[in-house]
Amino acid sequence: MAMPSVGEFFSPTGVLANASGLRFEYRPGQLQMALRVEKALIEGTHLVVEAGTGTGKTLAYLYPSLRFSLITGR
Repeated sequence: MAMPSVGEFFSPTGVLANASGLRFEYRPGQLQMALRVEKALIEGTHLVVEAGTGTGKTLAYLYPSLRFSLITGR
């Protein structure tokens, strides 16, 4: 089974939204941040993100990083 894309993972109807027993709230800023993290990983560039409380920064950093690592082996 392939890992869902970052967009699929964080979308309003995606993996998190459909996870049993999880209360998910779609956050556009979280999706935008996760996509930028993914882009920086792919391009090998640095990224600094400033985001307020409640943005969902932890998962926005974690999922793209985990996905990138599993796909590339790096």
